[in-house]
Amino acid sequence: MEIIILVFILLGLGIIYFVAKFFSEGLKAITKLMVFLVLILMVLTALVYQDMENLRKGLKLNNNTFFLYEEERLYTGVTLKPLNNLTLTLDSFNYFTSEEIRELETKFRNKKYEDMLKSNYRIFFFTPAVIKKPLTQSIGVELNENDMLEMIKSKDPYQLLAEKTQAKYNLSVEILKVELKNFYGDDEKIKSFLFAALIANYFQKQGAGELVKNIKDNQLMVYPESVSFKVIRYLPWV
Repeated sequence: MEIIILVFILLGLGIIYFVAKFFSEGLKAITKLMVFLVLILMVLTALVYQDMENLRKGLKLNNNTFFLYEEERLYTGVTLKPLNNLTLTLDSFNYFTSEEIRELETKFRNKKYEDMLKSNYRIFFFTPAVIKKPLTQSIGVELNENDMLEMIKSKDPYQLLAEKTQAKYNLSVEILKVELKNFYGDDEKIKSFLFAALIANYFQKQGAGELVKNIKDNQLMVYPESVSFKVIRYLPWV
């Protein structure tokens, strides 16, 4: 919120509060209560915007980990390293092994978020709907965001990838699965690469206030969650 807007709002509230002195006792009490409530909401809104600014700085200067989840299922995760520039690439991330993701999923189901946090500034839990923004990625064949999410959520991502590339290479699915896995790595490796691409795409294409909206709509969980993050869900204009 621009400082000039805050100044005009405060000025308007001051005038209303002064004029209320000439109202009847009942109307005066109601007016003062409304002014008080608006002031509280303004303070809470300012806290939210300040928290968002701190969050942007935290994303730039610290490690932050992102997970893709639905209900109690944790599909994959990546850690975004401190940013030296605004351009995100696959090298901007660190990746987990399959064993690490299984351990983290157990902690996630038991809500042991502090154990998952470790040395990160924040951990973010994205639902598929949040990061499903238009994107094309080439890994032997052109994949769109729906293809990528389908592979990430699959128990056999290379089966899906082999089926999508079979027509291009004119090889059996079984042979393609082996060759693709030898080239890209185990299942978690390909999943985390695709997720990193979707995360980078999300931050590069998100609109103004979209991060706040995602939090407000419970499509994105953040830990640790400050007081202002909780407040976001109840402020109608945020």
